[in-house]
Amino acid sequence: MRTPIWKTASTARPYIGGHRGASAVAPENTAAAYEAAIAAGADFIETDLRLTRDGVAVAFHDNSLQRLCGDARAVEQLDFEELKVLHPAIVRMADAIDLIGDRASILLDTKITDLTDLERAAGMLGSRLVSGRAAFGVRSLAALGVIKTALPNCRRSACSTISANIRNWPSEAATGPDSGRAMSPLRPSTDCGSEG
Repeated sequence: MRTPIWKTASTARPYIGGHRGASAVAPENTAAAYEAAIAAGADFIETDLRLTRDGVAVAFHDNSLQRLCGDARAVEQLDFEELKVLHPAIVRMADAIDLIGDRASILLDTKITDLTDLERAAGMLGSRLVSGRAAFGVRSLAALGVIKTALPNCRRSACSTISANIRNWPSEAATGPDSGRAMSPLRPSTDCGSEG
């Protein structure tokens, strides 16, 4: 079992991540992409979190299916089974987390902007995330709060949140309008709710 990178403070080497899995050699955010990234030695897998119309958490980057499937509808406009017809390799996020297991850490880039939906998604996945192998990429302080509240049983450092693209973070906002694009420096949280 590999130690989740979010639990270590080592700066001895940079961490290597598989962006949407190994999306250069397999379709992005698919089981094949995750397996390829792990086989290549990725320390973590970055994957994108969205909800379907029927509330299934899935791994899918784009808002619409246009680029990958030629369909202009948004993921949120389709039930999971409809989405599976258009994109047969789509992965439920619970299945992605289980597939990756303890072979790599996971960065869940939350594409869900509705805070109620984000809370629902975090709640559905919560039992799979308590091992400390997952971190969340969020785009607002409100989303950060939702994740912390939805996962109250995360032990200290067992669940990390990474603030990405948070324009209302005072120190980042002061640096200019493009500061939200950078994820550096990353700010791992040491408190993801209570110390249960």
